[in-house]
Amino acid sequence: MRFLTLWLLVIFVLACFGVGSSLYHADNTINIYNITSRLEWNETLFDSSMENFDNITGWNMSTISMAHLKNVIFKGVDTMGFIAFEFARWGVEVGYENPEYNYVKTLKLIVYLLIFMCILTLFGVLIPILALIYLTYLGIKNLINLVIQFRKNRAITNISKATDKGKQVKKVRNLKGR
Repeated sequence: MRFLTLWLLVIFVLACFGVGSSLYHADNTINIYNITSRLEWNETLFDSSMENFDNITGWNMSTISMAHLKNVIFKGVDTMGFIAFEFARWGVEVGYENPEYNYVKTLKLIVYLLIFMCILTLFGVLIPILALIYLTYLGIKNLINLVIQFRKNRAITNISKATDKGKQVKKVRNLKGR
């Protein structure tokens, strides 16, 4: 899971490099730092949502614990948002300063490598699945052979019974005819 997260982070940063490079190719007269310096992570929403412990009279222990958990979750989301926002700003600035690199091609290569690695990890699951499919095939084949063999035996038994009845009928007729 950590490896997948690292790959996703690399793909995110390369995508931001691509955005910066396309901004340079669209208009290379702008100062990218003037644009990215105005973009700030807004954490006021999270600060206003956090619990205040000034008035804790009448609270039971579970309410206090849930308030602490809520504060930790809000602070964690705020931190992750800030990190992602700063990575995006950094990626756009680096892509703008180095537009000669083909970030889209590198991004596609990394996506293909990620898909290939996921397929490789499926081989551990693929072998037992193929074994189950093969065993199911053998079981169905044996079942069909048993049904065919049963029908043949039943047909032979019916023929022999009919033959025996035919002989008995002939014997009865022969006895009556005497």
